[in-house]
Amino acid sequence: MVRVFSFLKCYIRYMQTFSIKESYKKAWELWKANKGLMTITAVASLVLGSFRNPGQHGRYGASIIVAVILFIIAVLVKIGMTKLFLKVVDGQHTNWKEIFKHGNLFIVYLCTSILFGLGLIIGTILFIIPGIYFALTYFFAPVIVIDQKIGIINAFKKSKEMTKGAKWKLLGFMIVLVLTNILGALVFVVGLLVSIPVSSLAFMHVYRKLSARI
Repeated sequence: MVRVFSFLKCYIRYMQTFSIKESYKKAWELWKANKGLMTITAVASLVLGSFRNPGQHGRYGASIIVAVILFIIAVLVKIGMTKLFLKVVDGQHTNWKEIFKHGNLFIVYLCTSILFGLGLIIGTILFIIPGIYFALTYFFAPVIVIDQKIGIINAFKKSKEMTKGAKWKLLGFMIVLVLTNILGALVFVVGLLVSIPVSSLAFMHVYRKLSARI
């Protein structure tokens, strides 16, 4: 009997997580309502992603300096766009200037992202499965430090709590995210102008659904 109740509890928790279809439907509606702003975010992502091997033909020292500057800009823009997408999902007014308003979160976001990346690498080295489990458990930690402005350890703890009973759905969602942007890239790359913001909005919608459970 105890096992039956435990199973029912897990099943109910699973059913109260999120729907991939609903998340993408909501993301598509939000994209259509904010086409101009969403196009700006997609272009910003593509431009920053194109900055590789800066100063390749210049001096080595100059290349490092330019690379560091571009890295800092990329992180700051990532933080700003995360806040922007969250506001769009929440139905709040925002604009492209949002991207440049959250430099105070640079250190905590960077440290959280580095720890997440290290955990993912170590877990992947340990026969891949632990890496996947780590990714699914702490999927939202970098977003949490931006959204809730809390410490790194608490962000990881909250992500772990949020993803309980939702890991299989999150795995499916991650796969859909990747396939969405692959499809966008195949449509003469221009498709990325749609797929990047739509997948980002879907991600934030899922985040809001799961964060509402704790």
